[in-house]
Amino acid sequence: MYFLLLYMIVVILLILAFLYHKWTFWKRQGIPNDLSSKSGLPFHVTDNESHRKYGKIVGYYEGLKPCLSITDPNLIRKVLVTEFHSFVNHRELTDESEHMNKGLFFSRYPNWKRIRAIHSPSFSTGKLKAMKPMIEKTMDQLIAKLDPKASDQQIVDFRHYYDSLTFDVITRAAAGVHTGAVDNPVNNLLLTAVKKLLQKDQDMWDWMVFFMPFIRNFVEIKFFDGKSQEIISESIRRVIRERTEKNIDVPDLLQYSIDYSVLSAKVIRNKEFASFEKLTEDEVLGQSMNIIAAGYETTATQLCFMTRLLALNPNHQNRLVDEIKTTFADNSDIDYDRLMKMSFLDAFVKEVMRINCSVNRIDRITTNDTYLGGIFVPKGTNIIIPIWALHVDPDHFPDPMEFKPDRFMPDNEHLIKDYTYLPFGTGPRNCIGMRFALMEMKYSLVRLLRKYEFLVCDETPDLDYFAPLIQIACMKQMKVRVKHR
Repeated sequence: MYFLLLYMIVVILLILAFLYHKWTFWKRQGIPNDLSSKSGLPFHVTDNESHRKYGKIVGYYEGLKPCLSITDPNLIRKVLVTEFHSFVNHRELTDESEHMNKGLFFSRYPNWKRIRAIHSPSFSTGKLKAMKPMIEKTMDQLIAKLDPKASDQQIVDFRHYYDSLTFDVITRAAAGVHTGAVDNPVNNLLLTAVKKLLQKDQDMWDWMVFFMPFIRNFVEIKFFDGKSQEIISESIRRVIRERTEKNIDVPDLLQYSIDYSVLSAKVIRNKEFASFEKLTEDEVLGQSMNIIAAGYETTATQLCFMTRLLALNPNHQNRLVDEIKTTFADNSDIDYDRLMKMSFLDAFVKEVMRINCSVNRIDRITTNDTYLGGIFVPKGTNIIIPIWALHVDPDHFPDPMEFKPDRFMPDNEHLIKDYTYLPFGTGPRNCIGMRFALMEMKYSLVRLLRKYEFLVCDETPDLDYFAPLIQIACMKQMKVRVKHR
């Protein structure tokens, strides 16, 4: 009995010593450890608290795995650009059996490099102009819904309207699917499926997959709802079958993927792409699903933030309306070239994405043992770049919680330090859909502000978030009063 007790004590002490060794990894390198538990809160809140308390480099742990969070611009440049080869992959949230795993965001090097190279030209200026009519048609439907509410100066929850708008736009562009979400948002099977992927609070299973991905080797659980993935993929499959069987050619992102895949008999004349292996059908599906997931929720949330800040800042709203009237004096078509040259609109959008960014983190996994600014970082370490904490750091942006679009006007933009403003990331793995998202948001604002004035109501100042583990800030609602100009 004595020896059994002694044995148990020794085992417990060894376990404690092992855990102590693991959980002091950063401390031994002189890096502050944040060991506090902040589950249930959105990442942008917890990240900012940690960096305000500990500084620009913070170490923490996901289970036994060390993670490093950085807001130092020099280190960010190394991770995203100059030493990108050591930080090329995202965190693993999907497995090989999931279609989401085959798209650009979740694919891993070297396959990521091939998929990125093939799809980059699909977001050229010419391709964007060809897709603008999709946004115009969907906006026409939204305005038809808003007109009677504006006539009565009603309070409107734009969270639901922007959900439908951006979902219709991105599913048309990325999947060739006409969902009718603006006209019928409630009983829309596809919209409901995508919401189940993104708009939810953290639960126990999310935490297990997020922090202990190896558990999927023993238990069949998915971070992204499996049934929802099947509903989305089957909708895209139907469009692919129709286009390939009937030889239909549509100027959208899905068609671009099909043309460069094994599904198409087209000859690839681009010499650079001719050397690449063609996309598989699963990769076409995965890329479409990635674009829908990435382009729907983030754009809808960002438009909510913009509308809220317009209502709270009527002087900026009036200034933007004046620029719209000057740019499109004859109430003419909102053409792409003039839209993208509007300086105050651009500054307004950028400042909104600074103070209320929908994507609140970038992560990278080290592909090998390396050093980052003299800090030893072992292979498999998760490097976190907390975008919102970076954007509201007073060292980078004076008076960071004050909304000042003039920070980004042409005469002032040179004052913004490199690698301190990253709403779309930067470097080789930045957001491939950045230009499409900016076009959609700017066009939507111009169309709406031509017709409506946004006014504050009692619920406008409140920001109520979901607390997801997918590194985006999802708003539950966003209410303003709307009236005709």
